[in-house]
Parts: sequence; C-alpha cells; structure tokens
Amino acid sequence: MLTNEQNLILQTFITVELFGTLKKNNFIKSEYFNKELEIEEWLKTSLNEINIDNQGSLLMSFYAMLVVPKELIGDSFSSKFENINEFLKNKLDVVEDTYTHNHNVKYIKHIRNAVAHARVEFLPNEYVIFEDKSGDAIFKAKMKLSDVGSFMEKLRTVHINYSERINSN
Repeated sequence: MLTNEQNLILQTFITVELFGTLKKNNFIKSEYFNKELEIEEWLKTSLNEINIDNQGSLLMSFYAMLVVPKELIGDSFSSKFENINEFLKNKLDVVEDTYTHNHNVKYIKHIRNAVAHARVEFLPNEYVIFEDKSGDAIFKAKMKLSDVGSFMEKLRTVHINYSERINSN
C-alpha cells in the first residue's frame, strides 16, 4: 500500500512519462487520435497545431517534476536538489534579482516558486522565463529551451531514485 506522498510523487511522474511516450510515438498522427478519440474537433485541431509538448504541458510537467517532489521529499533528496541547483546556476541567465541572497542563490527555490505561482513565460523557440516575487523582491531568469530537456532529465533522476527506494522496501 502506497502512502499519500508516494502516490502523489509516482502518479505525477507517470503522467509526465505518458506525455513523453505519446509525443515519442506521434500519438497526434495516430489513427486512434484522428478517428476514434471522442473529443471536440476544435481540440483536435488545436492539438495538431501545438502538439503534445506545448507550453501548457511543459508547465504541468515542471509542476509535477519540481514543485511536488520538492515539497514532499525535498529534505530526503537534498543532495540531488543541490546538484540541480548547481545545474541551474550554470544554465540560467539572471535578468533581474533584487533578493538578498548573501552570495548563495537558491535557484531551484526561485524556479520552484515561479512554477508554483504560474509566473512562467515562454519566448517561442528561445527561452522559458521564470519570475519569483515576494513583496518588492524579484528574481527573474531565463533558460534556453535547448536546456529544458537536461533540466527535466535531472528532475526525472530524482523520481527514478525515489521509485527505486520505494521498490526496495
């Protein structure tokens, strides 16, 4: 029997994996999607235009892969999240930062906050922009879309390690 924590982490992870599998297998071009899937035609048309790996699914994936595990298992996987913080330090281009950090910026915390509060903007084919606000303090940074896959893979590693821990018990 899974705990509530385990259930939330595993189910959100499985859903993100499903997005990837649907994209990889070109689901939108499948006979099932085009002839048997019972959804409104305008939705099918929209999905054909934006595809599965769109801005909405990326925001949902960020939430599932970063916000949920950071909240629920962040302490247990602190070294993994610290490694991700180092990755972000090297991959983010900070546009604005009025927080007082004492030289130790918690990039992962700012990205988590931006995602959790839907302060994410997309510059198509270029960047994802994350903005964290608290009072008058602002942290705003952008990540090249070409780095998003590596970021998601690092988050995926946390989920894999967590899944392995559950299966070993």
